[in-house]
Amino acid sequence: MFWGESRISPEDDPLFEVKRPISLGDVQLGTAPTPFDRFLAARLANAAIQFIVQKRQEQSSREDDGFFVGMVEGGIKITSMSEFKNLMLSNYSRPKKQWWFDYLIPRSKLLA
Repeated sequence: MFWGESRISPEDDPLFEVKRPISLGDVQLGTAPTPFDRFLAARLANAAIQFIVQKRQEQSSREDDGFFVGMVEGGIKITSMSEFKNLMLSNYSRPKKQWWFDYLIPRSKLLA
C-alpha cells in the first residue's frame, strides 16, 4: 500500500484523491534514476512549491487552468496550461521547438 493511501482515504476527506506516483522515464529506459535526474527533480519540485506558496500568498481571485514546470533553455520556467496549445504541434503530439533538432539536420547530412 502506498503511504498516502493509509493517511488519506476518500471516506475521510472527499476533497483529496490519492494516486500512486509513477516515474515513466526510468521505467521506459529500464534504468535507475541518475544523480542528475534526482537533482533535476528536486529543483523542479522546489520551483513548483515556491510558485504554489507565492500564488497562495497573492490570493488572487483569478482562476487559472493550471500550470506546469519544466526546463526551458537551461532554466526552470513555469507556464500556464492555457499556453500549452501554442507550444505543441497537435498533429504530431510533440513540441514545436525542440532544442536538439537544429543539431540533428547538419549531422544527418554529414552522415548521409
